[in-house]
Amino acid sequence: MTHEPHIAQEADTVSVSWLARIALVALAVLIGAVLVPLLFAPLEQPATAASQPRQAPTHIGMLEQSSFGGQGRGQRLQQRQRERLEHYGWVDRNAGVAHIPIEAAMALSLERNR
Repeated sequence: MTHEPHIAQEADTVSVSWLARIALVALAVLIGAVLVPLLFAPLEQPATAASQPRQAPTHIGMLEQSSFGGQGRGQRLQQRQRERLEHYGWVDRNAGVAHIPIEAAMALSLERNR
């Protein structure tokens, strides 16, 4: 005959006083988080030139701030690159180095590798 140990669940006891303390601290933190900024912020700000809306600059350093519809630097660069890929031209005329359209270059490469 085997003797099995007695297994029992601990009593579920929750300290109501600790829960009340935690709730009060959380409420105090919440009230403090709301009230402190209100105490230090002015209620009414005077109207100054700095608070008036102003037009954003169209160019800030390397950042483009133009509206849609116009061509930006990136679009112009892409257009120049596309034209170079699609047309014949000189890389160095004195050295006799030219560029050819990419389609023609790929066709020549396929013919040479056959």
